[in-house]
Amino acid sequence: MKNSIEKGSALILVLLVVAILTAVGVNAVDRLQADINRSVDFSLSQQSYWYALGLESRVSDFLKERHKIRSFSNVLIPDQDIPSILVQVEGGNIEGKLFDLKTCFNVNSLVRLASDNRQVMNQSGVDQYKNLLELIGLDEFSQDQLIFPLVDWIDSDDFTQDVNGAEDDYYTRLDFPYRTPNQPISDISELVNIKNYDAQILQRLSPFICVLPDIGSTGININAVPRDKPEILVMLLGNQISINSALNILFDRPLTGFTDVHEFLSHPELLELQFSGVIKNQILTDSNYYLLTTEVNKATYLVVDLFSELSFELTIPRNLEDLVRENQIGLVILKIVEIIGEDNIRDLDPETIYFINRILNELNLKKIRNNILSEALPPRV
Repeated sequence: MKNSIEKGSALILVLLVVAILTAVGVNAVDRLQADINRSVDFSLSQQSYWYALGLESRVSDFLKERHKIRSFSNVLIPDQDIPSILVQVEGGNIEGKLFDLKTCFNVNSLVRLASDNRQVMNQSGVDQYKNLLELIGLDEFSQDQLIFPLVDWIDSDDFTQDVNGAEDDYYTRLDFPYRTPNQPISDISELVNIKNYDAQILQRLSPFICVLPDIGSTGININAVPRDKPEILVMLLGNQISINSALNILFDRPLTGFTDVHEFLSHPELLELQFSGVIKNQILTDSNYYLLTTEVNKATYLVVDLFSELSFELTIPRNLEDLVRENQIGLVILKIVEIIGEDNIRDLDPETIYFINRILNELNLKKIRNNILSEALPPRV
């Protein structure tokens, strides 16, 4: 009876030790897997970055080629040219979308450079912005509430342009105070910091506005205005034409675009209208600003057979084989952690990778195997 109790106690003790070792092993594997995931994510991020740079170079060559083919400058006709670019790479593809940025209202055009190098309000830019705000359904009071805070945000002085404006005296009294930068906007997201530019207004404005580094009147490329944004053409022409007239012009646009301003203004919808010199100066047939967005899809590391040259005589040590055969996953993981030690997985020799790969295959631990291989093997570029 006593021997049975002792044997039972010993068995419980062994099971307890195994359970503890298993828990320790699982914890070690979790940490190892987290480290591997971080490394893989970083590597994929770097690879995607270089893919994006490669596509940027390819698109730049494309635009230069268009410049050679056509008799006028770089023009991207959305009705004819490729709005998206798809490049196949090993393990996935890169998709890029190319946008002409001279087809939207540049918010920095609300100011111009004065003779003393100060940024002051640009009336022609203000007029154009008023046209746009009217087109999206805002009344004159609401227009002023958006125009003058934006002008004050960019111009060089600390004085409000209008009772609806806002300078430092307004922003420094907020719960979380800040100051106006008094310089051109660098990103469209900056608008959320400006008085009266709430989420609803930004949602209505976002399809029609953009940020370019130029200040002063920057013009609109009539050859690249999309057919689904006739408001841009109406805005450009001082709201002197209707949306329907703008659509007619866009659908009648020659396949290679209008060659010059005279041809554009000779369209039947415009022939009887008179436009000021300020408006005519903002009618462009080319562009010098483009936006390329890229998305890398399935940019995976290809697992190639680096073990083909290894001798199949390489075998797993006997003690490890026994643990694998008995499906002692916790103990096997502990052994693997012990084998790797403090080494970087990328520095492991092919024989070690082979052993680990074979063990994990035997235990059907494919996720851990794939993570280790993704980190250990070089990416195919």
